Amino acid sequence: MRNKGLIIALTVIVTLLSFYYISFTYVAQGIQEEAVAQSKDSSGVVNTSKKQAYLDSLYDKPVYNFLGMVPYTYKEVKDMELALGLDLQGGMHVVLEVSPIEILKALAGSQAESPAFKKALKNAMLAQRTSQESFEKLFYAAYKETAGADQLSRVFANSQNASKINSQSTDKEVEKMVDEEIDGAVDRSFEILRARIDRFGTIQPNLQRIQGTGRILVELPGVENPQRVRNLLQGTAQLDFYEVYHLFEIGSTLTEINKYVVAQSKLKGTAADTTDLLTDSSSTADQDLLSADPLASDSTAAVKADTSKVAKADSTSAADSLAANNSPLFTLLKSQYNLVYDLKDTAKINRILNLPKAKALLPTDLVFLWDRKAKKDGTIELVPIKKGRGGKAPLSGDAITDARDGASSDGRGYEISMQMNAAGARIWKKLTADAVKDPRNKRRIAIVLDNVVYSAPTVQNEIPNGSSSISGDFTADEAKDISNILKAGKLPAPVRIVEEVIVGPTLGQEAIDSGLMSLFAGLLVVIVLMALYYNTGGLIADIALIFNVIFTLGILASFNSVLTLPGLAGIVLTLGMSVDANVLIFERIKEELKNGKSMRAAIDAGFDKAFSSIFDSNITTILTGTILFFLGSGPIKGFATTLIIGVLCSFFTAVYISRVILLWVTSKNPETSVKFTTIISKNLFQNLNFDFVKYRKAAYIGSLALLLFGAAATVMNGGINLGVDFKGGRSYIVEFKQDVVASDVKSSLSDEFKGTGTEVKTYGSNKKLKITTSYLVQDETEKGDQAVEAALTAGLKQFDKGDFQILSSNKVGATVADDILQSSWQSIIVSLVGIFIYVLIRFRKWQFGFGGIVALFHDTLMIIAMFGILQLLGIASFEVDQVIIAALLTIVGFSINDTVIVFDRVREFGAEYYKMDMKDMLNKSINSTLSRTIMTTVTVLVTVVILCIFGGESLRGFSVSLLVGVVFGSYSTIFIAIPIVLDLRSKSDREVKKID
Repeated sequence: MRNKGLIIALTVIVTLLSFYYISFTYVAQGIQEEAVAQSKDSSGVVNTSKKQAYLDSLYDKPVYNFLGMVPYTYKEVKDMELALGLDLQGGMHVVLEVSPIEILKALAGSQAESPAFKKALKNAMLAQRTSQESFEKLFYAAYKETAGADQLSRVFANSQNASKINSQSTDKEVEKMVDEEIDGAVDRSFEILRARIDRFGTIQPNLQRIQGTGRILVELPGVENPQRVRNLLQGTAQLDFYEVYHLFEIGSTLTEINKYVVAQSKLKGTAADTTDLLTDSSSTADQDLLSADPLASDSTAAVKADTSKVAKADSTSAADSLAANNSPLFTLLKSQYNLVYDLKDTAKINRILNLPKAKALLPTDLVFLWDRKAKKDGTIELVPIKKGRGGKAPLSGDAITDARDGASSDGRGYEISMQMNAAGARIWKKLTADAVKDPRNKRRIAIVLDNVVYSAPTVQNEIPNGSSSISGDFTADEAKDISNILKAGKLPAPVRIVEEVIVGPTLGQEAIDSGLMSLFAGLLVVIVLMALYYNTGGLIADIALIFNVIFTLGILASFNSVLTLPGLAGIVLTLGMSVDANVLIFERIKEELKNGKSMRAAIDAGFDKAFSSIFDSNITTILTGTILFFLGSGPIKGFATTLIIGVLCSFFTAVYISRVILLWVTSKNPETSVKFTTIISKNLFQNLNFDFVKYRKAAYIGSLALLLFGAAATVMNGGINLGVDFKGGRSYIVEFKQDVVASDVKSSLSDEFKGTGTEVKTYGSNKKLKITTSYLVQDETEKGDQAVEAALTAGLKQFDKGDFQILSSNKVGATVADDILQSSWQSIIVSLVGIFIYVLIRFRKWQFGFGGIVALFHDTLMIIAMFGILQLLGIASFEVDQVIIAALLTIVGFSINDTVIVFDRVREFGAEYYKMDMKDMLNKSINSTLSRTIMTTVTVLVTVVILCIFGGESLRGFSVSLLVGVVFGSYSTIFIAIPIVLDLRSKSDREVKKID
């Protein structure tokens, strides 16, 4: 064997490097276990704060000394370990979308208020719900429909864009400019979010820009406060400093609004202190646009109004005229000095101040903003803000050069101290000086972050040095997050969460346990199976298999890959598929020994003749894995990564390492030191001559009948059961203390979810349920999330005394779901086309490629059909989601492997083509590879069954898909792909060979 020394050297080097990289994972897990032990209280409950404090104390300290020479800190160890995905350790997965709406408004300037612009914006919002196009393209189309072609320059040709376009620019030129601005805003948002997350303190965060979209993927492992993360990610960080109106300055205006509301009440015959009148038909269009705007976001106090349009109120005049006929604007006041209301009454005040007549009565420089949170007595202040010139703040956060959090000067909480640049300091000095001009009426200055008032103190003295602080009822985490946001800078446009997955640590630990159990059980069974069937040769294959696992884990760790639950499944599946190369080699060696060759000659011939089949089958699997990697997302990428690395490692270990070991073992006693059969396998599949092709028509009819039955079952079930990934909505995994009946829970939830689509099924046991609903699927705001979770809680409170825990949640917006569904279809189509082209190139006949593709379509459709049949018969119900798509593409790779190996035999027998009937040649090819087909199928089936048993509920649909796919994949090779080659033979073949 050539290059034997190189292979041995490479094996030693890769093995040592693998153990080196894997060692970091071992050390990191040991430290985690120690942290848990250190943080348990007397009752055994883990104190998460104490655990995190322990880990933080080791952050920059040496914890691992490799070979006594190279010390590594805990941070470096964590950076080097094979990280666990969120589905294995718990955490938060978020997809953010940078909204182009505000960017379009900013670029349009004053034209953003034009009727044509507003109409186009509204129509684009509506169209986005059912379209795959980007929002800006939908806006262009909507505007052209409203204003005509080449009119975009009228909107965007202004002084701020003068260097890029002018009034004569074509629509194409304007669109290019806008696209570049939006793309740049996404890039800036990405960098700002990265800075915020880096300061957040999470170890091993994952931040990626999703190419071709305005979306950003964020994964934060171990997060225990999702709301804090939402605030951190979605806060625009638009910091402004405003003067605050004195109440006496706006008292007359508020009195006029009060009179109007009272008059309207009397006209409608309602009491003056009710809000029945607070729906004005004249404001319908404006309110519709507001409700459709995905950027509308709730304040911290859960008081929502579009703060750029919220009206205002005051209580100085109110205190003078609290008579019998007053509106809630005055009757609900809780203070005679400031506009203070009960938190529960804020919606009434918002509705009054949003009336068109109320807006018309207000000064143009007056806007009302709510305080950030209610006080301990349940009241909250509405602050009358005085806007500066042009409606802008006199001073913005752009002037801030530094922000620090710390304990407040009065010792009652925490505050954020800020320092300004020279220009900001001058403006701040003037602003504070003007505020104290009248000593009897010193003015307040409001510090506003993202349209919420964080602090509005009365200025006591001029501040000349550019320093200021935000004080309030902050916790340490809140103060830290705000200072981090201010230091990172403001986002160029608001972002919204369009996809969110939260996995609790309990569910993550269950996934780890089930994944490791599947891995070890699969490895053990494959090792035993190979030894029982191939004797000494099987043991050598087992050694190569162990090297394969070590190499796979080591390479994953060296790439800083993230190991997900589907990734673990990929390793388990690779165990079964990796022995395929050894099976091919051993079957070839057995054939050569049967033909009378010596052991060494048979080994050499076996490896040489099996190489092309192994190479072709691995290439097709790598092809499908690559497509999954580039078109998939999240855990699917993890599965694709492990599959590709596993296949590459199996190729090296089976083709080269096992050969080196075989040659070493046979070096002294070539004929007796190695055996490839046992009592069990010695006479199996010998001298087969079964006429498989003869039954092709029966197979065609049988497959078609089963597919039609599956299609009918799917229709009777109401269609394919798409998961949240593909249809949008929210899903929850809920655990109770006692068993509950899924159908009873569904009936209760149907009422709470207003009759919208709701599915409830057991999740591993009768104490766990997976609940999926499309209720408020179009509402992707935080307010929508809260409404759905409130309805869920209300529907579940009657079961098990309301004692339940939400282990994980998953939200996918309708637009994102459409994109995921489209990319999934693309991945399947691209895989099939790619495989067809590869088979065509390798085998030089289109009939081979077509036969292979038909067989692959057959296998993928059969899995969907069996899902429908299983559901119709009441055996099981599985959702079709991204994980199932990964299973389908895995089966595509497995099935084409099987087919390619038989095709390779057909190609090998080509030299004898004119000496035998084509039908006989195809049968001979099938029979000669049947031993390999059955052995590989059994090995993979065993690992898949283990995955189905031990893999946990989250992988149940995946493993069942593989189970069905492996069986029908082997069937389709023999009864679909090969016979199609016969039936589509060329005219010249028909003339030469007379075949029935």
